[in-house]
Amino acid sequence: MAIVRTLIEQALRICRGVKRAGQGANDSELNEGLYVGNAILDAWRTNRRTAYSTPRLAVPLSSGVQQYTIGPGATINIPWPPWLELASIILNGIEIPIEVYHDAEQWQRVQLKSLGNTIPSTIYYDRAFPVGNLFLWPIPYSGLSLVLYPWQQLAEFGALTDPLNLPPAFRQALLYSIAEELIPRLGFPERADVVRFARRYRAAANTLNTVPPRMSADYGLLAGRPQLGGGSSWPVILGGNSSGGGSATVQWIPSLETPDGIRTTFSFAQPPVYISYNGLNQFLGVGYRMVGSSQVEVTIRDVDGNLIIPGVGDSIMAEVL
Repeated sequence: MAIVRTLIEQALRICRGVKRAGQGANDSELNEGLYVGNAILDAWRTNRRTAYSTPRLAVPLSSGVQQYTIGPGATINIPWPPWLELASIILNGIEIPIEVYHDAEQWQRVQLKSLGNTIPSTIYYDRAFPVGNLFLWPIPYSGLSLVLYPWQQLAEFGALTDPLNLPPAFRQALLYSIAEELIPRLGFPERADVVRFARRYRAAANTLNTVPPRMSADYGLLAGRPQLGGGSSWPVILGGNSSGGGSATVQWIPSLETPDGIRTTFSFAQPPVYISYNGLNQFLGVGYRMVGSSQVEVTIRDVDGNLIIPGVGDSIMAEVL
């Protein structure tokens, strides 16, 4: 297996314009190459396109505990993540997406931070280094798990003798980036071809890790959708095409209680994935909050911010799997 020294020596040969191994590099040049390589990897850690993976990490939650640490040696013991791409809560085997805050101002606007004994709808990551802090809101009850999708970036090299193990496209990108940085630092003549290759290979690595944008629409906007009714079901395409391949069926069930203009808490025969109010989807933490495994409290508000209480004739439905 190749080692880091091999990569640095190749970068120095590129700097000199030597195609084959010949003139050896001295220790000073090798150490300079190691420093430059680590500086480049450090800079890449802030870039989503150099995150070669977003692994799924499930963590059991403790009842009444709002704050968790994340990083080397922390409660969640992983390399320090610069960003959380996604997060979810697992309830009765169902993974429910929650909102991720990275901005202190967003967290500051949560007024009642001690609200608890329910299902979290938001997580705030303060990105403190080298150990970050995660804050769940509302504070969870027992039986829940947290799922995180952190950026996984390339680790810095510890020594020239470390094994060189890089994802596809990253070896050439790092090789030519190191050479590009070393040329002026070590006083080699400028090389336009090295700059061109460095840009090309970085673009190739970035393309590999660029996530294409997704488009979505509220179920209520889908053409040809039948009216929601008690126990009715209709197909939602999860993958493949509308001809049938890759489709799955979701089911909508009515609340066990009838809206009466007073009640704001509703129960269902099965745990809901989402709920709807008069056919319009509501989302956890926005239109409702969980107060039990199969019970919700409706928190729908009108354009003026006033709470809407479902009345006689209104429909409260739950999407279940």
